[in-house]
Amino acid sequence: MRSSVFLVLAALTGVGCTTPCQALCTTLAEYGDECGVSWSASDIASCEDAFGSADGATQRTCRDFGTPDQVRSEWTCDDVTLFQGGSVPEASDTDA
Repeated sequence: MRSSVFLVLAALTGVGCTTPCQALCTTLAEYGDECGVSWSASDIASCEDAFGSADGATQRTCRDFGTPDQVRSEWTCDDVTLFQGGSVPEASDTDA
């Protein structure tokens, strides 16, 4: 009985289904709230969908630099809107 309760709770909370980059979407939304930039549930879902197929190197970067403290120290409030609505900006040669 306990194992089936755990499985139901895991399914409802998405345990094990979120990649580091998808988790970054929630972190950005929370930081956005601090900045007065409101993310809707569909903004978060779109961001998570956009990051759903991120490669291993990108996932490692999200894991290493996606903590709430790191986001607050590295990102501006304007930056938090870059991923809102699922847009994932492409890196360019000028992004050094």
